[in-house]
Amino acid sequence: MTRNIIIIMVSFGIVGWNLFIFKRRVIFSKTTRNIALVMLVLWVPTTLLPNIPILLSPLSPAIHGQVIDAETKQPITDCNIQAYWQTETFFIAGGHWEAYKSFHTKTNSQGEFAIPRYQKALSVYFIYPCIITRYSGVNIFTYDYGHRYNEISISLDNLVYDSYSYNKRIAKSVNKTVIVKIVPVKNAISYFDNFFNLNLNMFSQKNYQHTMPSHFKEFIVGTYDYLNVNFPIFDCNIYKHGELEYLAKYIENTGDIKKAIEVQEKRMNVCPSEAALANEEIARMKANKRKMEE
Repeated sequence: MTRNIIIIMVSFGIVGWNLFIFKRRVIFSKTTRNIALVMLVLWVPTTLLPNIPILLSPLSPAIHGQVIDAETKQPITDCNIQAYWQTETFFIAGGHWEAYKSFHTKTNSQGEFAIPRYQKALSVYFIYPCIITRYSGVNIFTYDYGHRYNEISISLDNLVYDSYSYNKRIAKSVNKTVIVKIVPVKNAISYFDNFFNLNLNMFSQKNYQHTMPSHFKEFIVGTYDYLNVNFPIFDCNIYKHGELEYLAKYIENTGDIKKAIEVQEKRMNVCPSEAALANEEIARMKANKRKMEE
């Protein structure tokens, strides 16, 4: 990984420069020697020492898990598994998480999945202005159409936490199969709430805010069809918070204009008060589509 290579090269450079200067101190001025010494004194405690655990164990553990229905306890087939390897950066005024690697797979017929090992990110601790960037572990999202998504986290000490259960520890170690329970969705509003939260949380990873994986595009487009089959009663009293409008926009962002127009047409039919706005959106999308085809 480029980040790790740069940190290692800079570390060797600083240590090597100090060795060279102090071996040939006659050639270099006292000021140069002092600058080199200050850099070494700052670099060792802020970068070299904190990274010893990662250098001794440079790869994240392989993760084996099983996704089951929280009510029936039955395994869930073809459930999406999206993993992010993350760093966290803290400033005086706040911070953020950043995904530097992603991995996607699906569960097999027994609801089982496997996530491979991957390189941990080296950490950097700056004394001023109090910036800390360090490896924070692996975040794993599990989601399908019929259940609420879940998010589990693999911590630095390889403990497994269930974010859906308010960071409850669900496994002492990743050496055993991690059981992930996901709750069935039983109505349209619950489904939409889950859908929008999944979009918000999964793409809060800094590197992936503007890059939507192809498998997730398929999931978004398939959402409308799933709703039509499983929750066919489309009532404006149910969709009174703009759910159909937002779904149409999400689908439009995937590039499927035809499906987005279909959702807006459904919005016109079930929500007469929003018919004019839906009609404007349909006209806009059709005009954009014509421009793209020209």
